[in-house]
Amino acid sequence: MKILKLILKNKFFGFILGIFISLFFIKLFIYKKKNNLKIIVFSEHRWRDSLKIINKDKNICLIKIPDFIYNRINSLFFTNPVSKIKREKNYKKIKFDNLGFWGKSADQYYYLKKDDDALKERERKFIYIKNIAKTIKYLTNIDCALTCAVHYNQEQEWASGFNKGGIPFICLHKEQSLIEKNHINFRVKHLKRIKQIFQGTAVVAPNKIVKDLFIKSGLKDKKNIYSSGMLKFQGIKKQTVKNKKFFTLFSFGHYTGNIVPKKRSSHYFSKNYNEGFSKLFFNTHKVFIKSALKNKNIIFYIKPKNWEDWWILEIEKIIKEVTGKNSKNIKNLIITKKPSIYLIKNSINVIGFNSTVLLEALLLGCKPIIPNFNEAKGNQKKNVYFKDFKKIFHIANSEFDLAKKINISIKKIKDSSFNYFFGPYKIFEHYFDSNPKKIKEKTLNIINKIIFNYNKNQRKI
Repeated sequence: MKILKLILKNKFFGFILGIFISLFFIKLFIYKKKNNLKIIVFSEHRWRDSLKIINKDKNICLIKIPDFIYNRINSLFFTNPVSKIKREKNYKKIKFDNLGFWGKSADQYYYLKKDDDALKERERKFIYIKNIAKTIKYLTNIDCALTCAVHYNQEQEWASGFNKGGIPFICLHKEQSLIEKNHINFRVKHLKRIKQIFQGTAVVAPNKIVKDLFIKSGLKDKKNIYSSGMLKFQGIKKQTVKNKKFFTLFSFGHYTGNIVPKKRSSHYFSKNYNEGFSKLFFNTHKVFIKSALKNKNIIFYIKPKNWEDWWILEIEKIIKEVTGKNSKNIKNLIITKKPSIYLIKNSINVIGFNSTVLLEALLLGCKPIIPNFNEAKGNQKKNVYFKDFKKIFHIANSEFDLAKKINISIKKIKDSSFNYFFGPYKIFEHYFDSNPKKIKEKTLNIINKIIFNYNKNQRKI
């Protein structure tokens, strides 16, 4: 097995794999026009909504490298050895407050690795993938590759290999779209501390604030950083739904905004329930649960941000404490994984905090409720988003006020003066960098510009 792995890892085998992948792509091209923009897609499962928007364009051909090839290539190279902490004797954990935003230990950040074997493996993987890219480009004339985030560890050498191998590798970054201007310096320090870079060709940020963040952090040369908006919002349209019979709370974690945890039990929740928005999390869910008990003719959905056991357990704990029961024993209280858009369209109203789901709600014509009490009015008020746009939301300033607004929403199901949003649209220009209806057009123009500049520079070499 080891001998076979050594053979497969040989850099010249990359050319053979490139031929194999190209044959797979050519099969797809048969049904497409020759002048289409041919794009290889990475991490497809992480941004399907956005890709659907692009794929509707008749002049674009999206292609995904088969998982069985992509995953096996990655498994050949040991580039991120988190299990080798003991060997990295001189690389101890950095204190949470010194490291920055996520509170991870040093071994969990890709560009802080000092393990010689891992660094050599990365170089081998880069050469290997560069050979694959050269072959694909020669045989298929692929225009570019797209991904949706700059920090995915498994894609780092794919970005550099494609970029150096003749195929521009572009990131349409989908994260961090809610960053406020006063948070930039904090995030810049974090990105510099973890030495995050982007080895691909160019980055397209969701808005000008994130673009400024990337420029200041040195993620990529300024000339190769753009902003366009978030594609997934392009296709969201208002839709009138009659007979709305449920209410939705989009669950949020203790850690949101720029909170650096001291000790953690998970990526989102405080171990001792004494950090971040712990009280706000508990009391918002408590009010929502009590409202469900008072309105048994209406379904109350709780949508976790992540459909993971540990997140669902956090919600179940509160349900148990408030009611003495589990959610399965309360017919009209359901923890759901239904799509956000479906829930918003069919809800009387929705509740959310520090989330892009609130922007989705506005686009769909819903005027959502934001809980703004406990830590949100106290020691964490600097980490509350949408401060400049409070007037276009329903702001609940206490537990009582939240319960009251839920009741009013239910009583005024068809009252457009309470449950519906009609504008203004400045908030979308702020967070999307453009009119939501023009995000796709702007994004594709940027992609074409990046490809043109890349090819122009390649001819000079």
